[in-house]
Amino acid sequence: CKDMNDDTRGFIFPQANETVHLLYLAVDEAFRGQGVARALLAECEKLARDWGRSGLLLDVASDNPALRIYQRFGFEELGSLIFLRKKL
Repeated sequence: CKDMNDDTRGFIFPQANETVHLLYLAVDEAFRGQGVARALLAECEKLARDWGRSGLLLDVASDNPALRIYQRFGFEELGSLIFLRKKL
């Protein structure tokens, strides 16, 4: 997503199977709070519909402020994911 000066405001990186898995969404810090994330999500949804996919999928940390944006956009929590680590 670029502005009128051709500066990058944010980007999406979708991967499509039955659903489109949104692997990465980033918005330049200077442009946060200006609807860029919503515009990127809307474009991703449009692409998914155009490709005949059944839905969108993404993952986000529970303490990430973007979680609220995704929920307001209609994403629903599917479950929990636990990360494990073993020190060597």
